[in-house]
Amino acid sequence: MVKYVADLHALPAYAAALPKVVVIGTKETPATALAQQILTRLNNGTAVDTALLEHAVAQLSAGLDSPASTHLYVSLGARGVASVVVAQLPTFISRYNTLSRPHSISALVRSNVPDNKDVIVAFTLPEHATTTVSAGVAVAKGISTAYSHKSGGTQSGVITDGVSTSVALDQVVVVFDHTVDASTVSFLNATATGIHLTQRLVDSP
Repeated sequence: MVKYVADLHALPAYAAALPKVVVIGTKETPATALAQQILTRLNNGTAVDTALLEHAVAQLSAGLDSPASTHLYVSLGARGVASVVVAQLPTFISRYNTLSRPHSISALVRSNVPDNKDVIVAFTLPEHATTTVSAGVAVAKGISTAYSHKSGGTQSGVITDGVSTSVALDQVVVVFDHTVDASTVSFLNATATGIHLTQRLVDSP
């Protein structure tokens, strides 16, 4: 399940393995600083050389209705190498008339969030009061369904004995570049639960 947290300090410790990091910003609000803060936290508080990251963000050039993204690896010293995706939302907002461009966020999540690895999705967006909720919900919409009945893979959400069922939970944590109040965090987590339950009911036979 997607989990929303209030701020960077509420992120899990990730002591066993590094998560993939997907950082999303806009042309006006690049996500460089937020990415640096997340990588520093993953590196146990030690600053990380982010020259490559800064260059990658500077080179992003989103289209009018299509986002831009690039993938890179950032060394965290003894902790290993972090897989990082930096993305820039498109410049037009007409489709949903909101600066969060939720359709593009969902598309970026579908393209860059695997279903078998811990992931941090982080946002640097303008006008927090109007973009936080829509951006957060867009992440939940972009996550793949919890139902899988493929013969060659791990089954999820499949009723095997008429009663019990096992669901492989998503491992996605969403954080913003500002502190999100407790009521909004609770609302986002409840909304994501509802979205994923609906997805499962629709996709299940």
